[in-house]
Amino acid sequence: MGVLGRTSGFGSAAEYVKVPAERAGLLPEGLDLVDAAALPVATTAITALRDKAGLRPGERLLVRGAAGGVGNAAVQLGRAYGAEVTALARAANLDFVRGLGAHKAVDHRTVRPAELGRFDVVLDTAGPTCVPSGAC
Repeated sequence: MGVLGRTSGFGSAAEYVKVPAERAGLLPEGLDLVDAAALPVATTAITALRDKAGLRPGERLLVRGAAGGVGNAAVQLGRAYGAEVTALARAANLDFVRGLGAHKAVDHRTVRPAELGRFDVVLDTAGPTCVPSGAC
């Protein structure tokens, strides 16, 4: 089992680096270190889910923008943290977010989040939703 994390500044790190525990999180199962290195946005999802929201096993997590960078990291981390993950994405991306571990994948254009029930944690990486007329 590996870990993800961030250092206190910019630059690169050697094979080993010491960071405070609050800047590190468990590597989601099935994600290798090479793939993990391509996911610096994962620290945003870790901070949001673990540090700010305090996501716990068994809680319901809704991820808006689940197919994007932070969103797809949040889906994987939410699943690794033991949450029931519902992912909102475009219809073309539903299989992708299911493959990341989402328990439910919903087309955000056909269902409003309020129709999905209550959630313990909502991570919105999509921002305002625009109606068909283009107004946001």
